[in-house]
Amino acid sequence: MIPKNHFEIQAELYVVIKEWDSMCYAELGIVTAIVSTHAFHQLIPPDKETIFSWSAEVKAGTHLPVPYASQYALQGKIHFQPSNNTIVVKITDLTHRLYNGIIDHYHEYLAKNVSPPPEVQVLENAFKITYADSGLVEGISTQSNEMDFSRNIKKAIASIFQLNSTFLQKEFHRPESFIVKENSIYGHGEDVYSVFPQKGGKMEVHKLHNMPDSEKIYSHFVTNTEGASCDVTNVVPVMHDSKKTYVLEKEGDCYVVKKVTTVGSIIYYPFKAKSDAQMILVNQNFDLDEVVPIKNKYQIGEEYIENSLSYVSFDKQTNDQTNGRQIIDYDKLLPMVRDMLEDIPQYMHEDHINTKEPDHKRGQLINRVQQILLKFTLDKFKELQSTLSKQALNVFYHILPLVGTEASTLYIKTLIITKTVPDNLAVELLQNIAGHIRPSLDLVQKLEDLIHLDSKYSWDLQKVAILSFGNIIYKSYVHQLQSNSDSSQEPYEKYVDEYIHNLRNSTKYIVQVTYLLGLRNMKLPILAQRLVPAFNGEWWSNQNLRYVAIWAAAPPILFNSGPDKIIETFWPIFTNRHEKVAVRAFCYYFIMYSRPSLTMLRNIFTFMLTEPDQELYRIHYTLVQTLMQSTDPCHQDARLKLAQLMKFSPPPHRGTSGISFFGYRDEMFGFSTGIQKYYIRAEDLRIYAYYVTSQLFNSYEEEWAVYWKIQDGRDKDPGLIESLVDIVSLSQLDSFDFHIEASIARRGQVINTFAFDKRSLNEMVGLLGLFLAYASKWNLNLLHINYERYNSYMIPTDLGIPAFWEYFMPEVHYNNLSVTKQIEGDSIHFRIENKYGTWVHYRHGLSFYNPIADVRQGINKYHAYDALFPLHFNLSSNSKLQSLEIHWQKHDDPQMDIAGIRTHATQLVFVRDSDDYEKKVLREFVPEGEEFQSVGHSKEFRHDYPIFDKHNLDTGYRLYLVNYDSDIHAPYGVFKNRLHMFADPSSKYFHSPLQHWTMAWLNFHRDIVLLPRPGTYGFVARLEPSSQFGITNIDFALSQKSEYVSNSSHVPGVDLHSHVVYSVKKHDQILKTWDLDALTEIASGHNYGSLKLKLSRILPKQKDFRVCIEGYKKWTPEEVNGHWGITMGESNNGECVNDTVIDISSNGKRSLEQKSGKYKHSSCQNVVPYSAHDIKCLVSHTTLRHYTYEVTSTNVPPRLKQIVTNLGEDLKSLFNEYYSYKIAHNENITEDSFKVDVTFPLAAHEINVEVATREQTYEFSGIPLKYWDWFKIAPESTTYSLAFIEKYENGEIDHCTIQSHRRQLNQKSVSEVVPNEWTLYVANNLESHDHVYLKRLDDKIAVKLVRDDHTLEVLLVAETDDYHITYDGDASSDEHQEEWLHYRVFDKDIHKRLVIFLQQSGVHLEYDVRHVVITIPEGTHWHGHCYADVKSLIPPTTTSNLFFWKTNISSTEREVPTAEEIARLANNIQKEKNKV
Repeated sequence: MIPKNHFEIQAELYVVIKEWDSMCYAELGIVTAIVSTHAFHQLIPPDKETIFSWSAEVKAGTHLPVPYASQYALQGKIHFQPSNNTIVVKITDLTHRLYNGIIDHYHEYLAKNVSPPPEVQVLENAFKITYADSGLVEGISTQSNEMDFSRNIKKAIASIFQLNSTFLQKEFHRPESFIVKENSIYGHGEDVYSVFPQKGGKMEVHKLHNMPDSEKIYSHFVTNTEGASCDVTNVVPVMHDSKKTYVLEKEGDCYVVKKVTTVGSIIYYPFKAKSDAQMILVNQNFDLDEVVPIKNKYQIGEEYIENSLSYVSFDKQTNDQTNGRQIIDYDKLLPMVRDMLEDIPQYMHEDHINTKEPDHKRGQLINRVQQILLKFTLDKFKELQSTLSKQALNVFYHILPLVGTEASTLYIKTLIITKTVPDNLAVELLQNIAGHIRPSLDLVQKLEDLIHLDSKYSWDLQKVAILSFGNIIYKSYVHQLQSNSDSSQEPYEKYVDEYIHNLRNSTKYIVQVTYLLGLRNMKLPILAQRLVPAFNGEWWSNQNLRYVAIWAAAPPILFNSGPDKIIETFWPIFTNRHEKVAVRAFCYYFIMYSRPSLTMLRNIFTFMLTEPDQELYRIHYTLVQTLMQSTDPCHQDARLKLAQLMKFSPPPHRGTSGISFFGYRDEMFGFSTGIQKYYIRAEDLRIYAYYVTSQLFNSYEEEWAVYWKIQDGRDKDPGLIESLVDIVSLSQLDSFDFHIEASIARRGQVINTFAFDKRSLNEMVGLLGLFLAYASKWNLNLLHINYERYNSYMIPTDLGIPAFWEYFMPEVHYNNLSVTKQIEGDSIHFRIENKYGTWVHYRHGLSFYNPIADVRQGINKYHAYDALFPLHFNLSSNSKLQSLEIHWQKHDDPQMDIAGIRTHATQLVFVRDSDDYEKKVLREFVPEGEEFQSVGHSKEFRHDYPIFDKHNLDTGYRLYLVNYDSDIHAPYGVFKNRLHMFADPSSKYFHSPLQHWTMAWLNFHRDIVLLPRPGTYGFVARLEPSSQFGITNIDFALSQKSEYVSNSSHVPGVDLHSHVVYSVKKHDQILKTWDLDALTEIASGHNYGSLKLKLSRILPKQKDFRVCIEGYKKWTPEEVNGHWGITMGESNNGECVNDTVIDISSNGKRSLEQKSGKYKHSSCQNVVPYSAHDIKCLVSHTTLRHYTYEVTSTNVPPRLKQIVTNLGEDLKSLFNEYYSYKIAHNENITEDSFKVDVTFPLAAHEINVEVATREQTYEFSGIPLKYWDWFKIAPESTTYSLAFIEKYENGEIDHCTIQSHRRQLNQKSVSEVVPNEWTLYVANNLESHDHVYLKRLDDKIAVKLVRDDHTLEVLLVAETDDYHITYDGDASSDEHQEEWLHYRVFDKDIHKRLVIFLQQSGVHLEYDVRHVVITIPEGTHWHGHCYADVKSLIPPTTTSNLFFWKTNISSTEREVPTAEEIARLANNIQKEKNKV
């Protein structure tokens, strides 16, 4: 009879369900369990040789979509000879077989059983098991020369043949369970015993392996990833279980073991268990065969005694996963790896962007070479090097750091010390070496020479060696903690002392920074204390070194001590307002990064509410806001905590510093990518940082980080672009003290750092200037090979052989760049040739090493990703003419112009030699067997599904998209739905359309790299020269002229003329031309704009087709009007024609809701008492919220009508949940016209749209506005221009704050009394001539605004807090608007507030009798008393009113007031307290 499919009975492999009939117990009576207190061997007949038939089966495979497995079966006899508390065991009569392929009840049984090779004869050596009185194993004795692979199999047998008889000395009337601690092949752990009494003196005992934490089974792991701080636990998506069943039968007074069955499994369930599931199943049966007298006692010889049954792991340095079974044949390996290294450059030059099934053996070359090099000694590395060609040698050098063994690491050291490789390659080797190193203290000591490089070596090399050595120390210390829980730092203290000595004794800034960052990389606990004097400023007066010292000290504290130590260390600096803002910002960031408790968060929020520095407060506000809205699971706890506190935080009212994140999370499969951006503007420096993060299996990583700091002595922020222009042009370097610093980090460790001062920067830019001065050519060939993810976990099995979960994902980037440049007068010409390619072929899954056959068997998901992007063009630019020309020339060989992406994934079951993928290892067992087989239905069930195939005349290319080799039906609809999923904003966090579409692309790209969906399938996007048109070149020309027509406003008038020509050619013949000419006119101020645009399509021997657009938009105090005329048609003379006319009229006005008065102006209440207004709230009172658009047309082409119709249908589909149909016919609308009515509700951030045509009317109600805002689909303000709002939100404004006794400009203030005569506080030098005057009346302030012949005056009412407003001498209402002025009175609970906006100059005032806040756009044209000299002042930590700090400033920081002033101020403060 053919046995059941192993996968069909998998449920029986995990749990056995027994149904018990209560009537059976009466018949059974009282069953006496094992009564002996002796060892396990009492369960077999004493003084006899007991022989068991042993069969073992291991399968690595899957049951979906079709059962496939790589299978191994082993059969033999096991002889037991008991003696006292020991049993001598011997294995005999072994046979085995291999199979790889489909499991169908037939093919797997065609494999032949053969005898094992002589190399495993050691398995038949006898071994001895020693038992305690409890029946559990105390130890095992094997021959002293036994190899570890054999010893592990015997330990596994000993683990099976043990039962704790102490807990079985009772009578069982029903099934019972209990937990026992015992040693096994998995180490010391727990087993759950279940005893099932049966009839006839029989009993079954089940043992379930029980581990609270699955990580204990990973007795050996190697990884290049280290999860950063995360709110959720990292997940290794692997499960393990093991069950043993013992059938006992009573013979006389004793029980005898009749049968033992073990069932174990390892299951891999990646991507939230929504991808292909894989499993390794281990089945063993021990059936009592016979009991015979002992004729020949087995002898062990010289014994090797072990008191542990734990699996013996292989040495990480030698990486012998066979545990002595395999003998390394270098005569075979050397030529093999040489040929593979020679093949890698060849692979990179081939065209892989096609629908052929990938050659996974070649695609896996990086993995295969890396795995073989793990076995090489130092001498063999040298021998291999001597046999390689130049190209292969370059590849070899780049793979070396990925090996990570002691031999490869020392070989890299030899290459560097002997100057065998150039400095730039040596730097790259050192930057990558620590990511994969298998560290030890001995190896650290052997690498000491790297930090003692002398002047023979470049400083760049010395610098990277110092950083890399610090990283290696960290890796060694972590390995020491994980391997033997040894936390001693003593072996590393001498390196800490050396780094600190060199740090403190050097006078060169870059040397000091390098040693500080080297200490940072070490992350040793002792550094938390050793670096305290550095970041407290006790070692140097240089403030820049304090920034670096704080950055260096934080990781050791976080890594070893946690948030409490961070608070103790950095809280005093953060809360000290006499410290530099940048220092405080660093401390704040690390406090928040440590994930403080909710109570501590509340303390931070309370402190920040009184923070006077708006740059620091803006950092706090933007960080909290970003974390609160993040979709990353690693911030989910912080997100919930911060959301509770964010409601009590007012927005900042100035500043440009900030922290922002944008990213996506694939909710279906659980992977994510993000970009974090940091900007600190403080004093005279700007600090920028960008972090690229990723998350897979809840392992959160900071993959890359770039940090740079610019310090130039300027108070104003010129912006990053302007700073870089100053550097390159050298235009500003002589006028200020310049300093720039940059660092690059990979996975949290700094790999390189740079610092330039004024002198070194002049030298660097001088060389650049020399390069720019002449015609020159620059060639650059770049190769980058690294592992994005390298995870290898060894898991022992019940058979004593090792199973592996591996995720090997190498990435290869190659770039061949050639730039030719020539300068002629005002023009600069470039010729750029570039070929960039990416090669990511990786595998992940389960496998096991079969020591009997010396092969690797398993099931892996094999992925192939190839991308190629060639780029070649000529570029010319003329600075005087403001023109740009680009010329694309196609190659004569079309293969040189092919670009695109190919990706593919399939599961393979395999039986292979550990090194040689070509070796036929199945031939002995299944002559026709295949070593690699694709899981799934046969090839005839996999098909190609074209998505898009089009030749385009405008580009000269053919774009071809296809889902290929797919066993899943994947037509265009499936692809389109996936694109919609990637574009869905709900799984992303972003701040702009650019960020949203960047994240959508990254989500799509990551998806096609990972291909997490189950099954076999691939995707190709191929761009190739079109064979239809024969296009040889494309020309693009752009010219632009701009002219400022007025400078009388903060929104200056400008005329912008742009001309673009795009031509497609076949040699000298023009096939098609697009010509665009546009004139944009924007009047000064926020009142008028117009556009004239002509777009022409020119084809040979045809009339030109021309589209003309002309229109305007005009703002008035009450409404906004616009009119746009669009004409199109064929033109003979280049003029616009009226074949088709589309006329669009628009009008915006106040909505009925606004006119009703239900919207109260007092709704701009402060979020927190005494905080500033949110500008968006003030702007909302001046917006128009009802817009109508009337569109009429004549002779519209059917194709254009169809496009509009399709657009309407797409909108209905996209916003289906907001869509409703109203009526079917509108008599008042003509045939070729339609009307759009848009309203913006006051109380919700949404839009209502009604579209009416002659045939139908439909509407969209309540569409959220978030996405529409970016395209300026939002209510328009008749008062506040977009330029003003953007300046306000970006912090590009000055704040002048005046009380009767104090004046403050931004962060600088002075104590003074407002004069009692009209005094000019703000005026500009522009044509608008706006003037702001103030004067004091007791402790109150009067305001007067003057422009030409107009005057607005705020008259105070004596002995009250009331005031009246007059305009040109006449009483005015609570709201007034003219072309230059708009004001509104807001009624508040305490007193009414006045908000004034001068629309031409952009000056904004907020006034409440005793306080005036004047907001002024940043610029150099302002003057007045606000800009009089002020001194820096540290405000106190509490507030007293809406805008100002209390007046408890020490007499040394302010002018000493008179006694009368003090009394009056005290009285006024008390009055306001009483009011509050």
